[in-house]
Amino acid sequence: MSNAEAGQPAGSLPEEADPRCTVCRGAGFVHPVLASGEPDYSRVVPCACRTDALLREKQSTLERYSNLGFLTHYSFETLQPSGRAGGVDGFAVALESARRYAAEPRGWLVLVGPV
Repeated sequence: MSNAEAGQPAGSLPEEADPRCTVCRGAGFVHPVLASGEPDYSRVVPCACRTDALLREKQSTLERYSNLGFLTHYSFETLQPSGRAGGVDGFAVALESARRYAAEPRGWLVLVGPV
């Protein structure tokens, strides 16, 4: 739901809410608007001013739960398409498959081979 559809500000000031936001006035959340045009006071949704903070929180949580934080310095930009010298055959093919999956994540990506 966009802030254009959101109505009244709600709640107390969460971390990283923008106190200058004209939609939530710093609350970080809004009451969504019903079809009648009235605010739905039974629910709250994050304001768009919190989008970046919510994405950072989600990323941090996923890294913590997956125990893969030590791999965060790897990216498609930092990997060499040919892999390391003496590396695994087919690395370039696996890398391209991973790039395609990252661009359009549908189904599963399963990589199988020697470690």
